[in-house]
Amino acid sequence: MTSSELTGAAADLHVLRLTPYYYLAGRELTHRELQYEPIGGMQVQIMQTTEQLSALGVRQSVVFPRRPGMGGRLSPDERTRFELLTLPVAPIPTRSKGYIGLLVSWGLALVAWCARQRLTGRAGRYSVIHMHCSELPWTFLFAVAARWLLRRPLVLTVHCSAIATFHPETLLGRVLIGPARLFERMAVRRAEAVVVLTERVRDVYLKLRLTVPERLHVVPDGVRLSHFRPDPPAEPAAPAAEPAEPIVLYCGRFAPEKGWADFVEAAALL
Repeated sequence: MTSSELTGAAADLHVLRLTPYYYLAGRELTHRELQYEPIGGMQVQIMQTTEQLSALGVRQSVVFPRRPGMGGRLSPDERTRFELLTLPVAPIPTRSKGYIGLLVSWGLALVAWCARQRLTGRAGRYSVIHMHCSELPWTFLFAVAARWLLRRPLVLTVHCSAIATFHPETLLGRVLIGPARLFERMAVRRAEAVVVLTERVRDVYLKLRLTVPERLHVVPDGVRLSHFRPDPPAEPAAPAAEPAEPIVLYCGRFAPEKGWADFVEAAALL
């Protein structure tokens, strides 16, 4: 396919991206903002995917929860529109997943939004539904509901699989792991395409016969390398002295499921 053909194909697409998480670049991360939704790699990947598809000329509608103090719609560029859902959720923060009930409230508001799109005849404007799923059951469940209501092809991006990779660290996690695996199986079987981050998850899905190889794609998380290239120094720097002790770096969110406390103990052993 030539570049002009690729551009023409992208212009014909209208991706409906559904996610309970979205990192709005440039927004001040106040304490209240971080209580509402902790920022992590999933949010950043969704943001970068949206920006890259827009750069390719793809039209997108991104539906995610409305933050405190924000309006109902935003348009970061001429091809992308944000639909922000007002959620019936009490502002009670938890330690790892934002407000209590945030995901369930988002899902219920999303179902109502999809129903309005169907009843008003606007569902046909979308080419494909793209749902981003975590290890919790709600994203998988509401992905199936959105596909049924909108009658559009469904693409899942599974950022963390309850079946293949997630190991619950809390009582709530152990309670939800069963429903999460059930709804994950349901959603993967019904999706027209599934994107996973690793070959390990792909192999598990195929072994369980949840989908076929043609519908399953491995796309690791991307990194914008330009953010990690420092400007060249004005003058050659003197060679850095070797540290007296080795320095070990952890990069990630300080949440129990990340195992950062285990990392500290492991670094001490080194």
